[in-house]
Formats: sequence, C-alpha cells, structure tokens
Amino acid sequence: MPPLRSISFNATSITIQWDRPYCTAPVSHLLVIYRPQGCCFARSATLAITETVFTADSLIPNTSYEFEVSLAHEEGYWSKRSINTRTASMPLLEGIM
Repeated sequence: MPPLRSISFNATSITIQWDRPYCTAPVSHLLVIYRPQGCCFARSATLAITETVFTADSLIPNTSYEFEVSLAHEEGYWSKRSINTRTASMPLLEGIM
C-alpha cells in the first residue's frame, strides 16, 4: 500500500489520497478506518480497489484524526498505511458578543 497524504481539509472534513496499490495477490477492496486521535470509537468505509481518494465529513473542528487504509483479500486485511491529520478551526463570527 503506498503512503497516504492529506490533500485538503476544512473545519468539518478531511480528504486523503494515495497512489493505486500494486498487488500480485487478489484484492477485493480497500478498508478506510478513521477516528479522532486517541479515541476508541471509529468510522469506516469500504472502497473499490481502483479508488485513490477518500473524504471524511461531519468531523469535529480543530481535532486531530487518525486514518488507516488497508487492502482486503480473502484471508483478511494487510498492507495497512496510516496518517494523522487535523481539521481546521471554525472561523470566528463577527459581531457576536
């Protein structure tokens, strides 16, 4: 699995990207798992092996997130890659006291 990189983010979403993996073993799909850093509760998404971009939305502003992408095949998951990245802060609203 190639390295992951964060390509865009805002206060409530993060987009990660990777190069398409080269595998000699049959791979059925990709599994993306993401969670706030240090949190035990995670969300996941299943992607086609041809996908190279994933956007997580409805995230918490100004929070670090851990992302893991793994290749799936008939014997389980392998070749996991990870990245930590952060959502942006919410912009301040003018005129609010």
